Amino acid sequence: MIAVGLCRAEEAGEFDHVQTGPLALLWQPDGTDTDRLDRCLAAQEQLGAFLPFSPRQAPKLAAACDWIRPRIAALSAALDDLAGQGEMLVTLQPDTTGSGPPSSSGRDWLRERTLQHARLRAMQDCLRDLLPGAHLLPTSPGAPVEATVLLPPDLMHSHARTLHAACPEGVDCRVSGPWPAFGYAAALTARLTEPT
Repeated sequence: MIAVGLCRAEEAGEFDHVQTGPLALLWQPDGTDTDRLDRCLAAQEQLGAFLPFSPRQAPKLAAACDWIRPRIAALSAALDDLAGQGEMLVTLQPDTTGSGPPSSSGRDWLRERTLQHARLRAMQDCLRDLLPGAHLLPTSPGAPVEATVLLPPDLMHSHARTLHAACPEGVDCRVSGPWPAFGYAAALTARLTEPT
């Protein structure tokens, strides 16, 4: 059995779950990443607050229970933060059509690499300006820059319009959501798992 995510025990309803104190750990039989994503999407839609595990890195049920027990207070507070929220994913990609042909020398390669790093920093700064408090996802030079932000689902459409209007010229802005709070959950899990 694979852990899918957490909710408050009183909200678990018909989802398969194991109760751990005031929390319910939702689970499903072993399945594919797509099956787990579908279960996370259903939980996000039906529950007041849901803290998902990554479908690709979902722990076994027993390991998840062991991890949760000493962290119940922090996880309960996280569910308070997530109540009525969904995660919006924002992706910025600069237009690089004029960046020239592939490098033919080491100097050209270094110049292009420096430009990629500068574009990455500019896109990250742009996201920080557009979405204060957003969680920037790890990326590399030349790749799109992504961030997640928690919002009530009914505000996402207006935020998406505002983001598209505020994006600098030459930057492609894509927005999707509401998603289960995968980015928030990953950051929280890392913070709660760090050795003290």
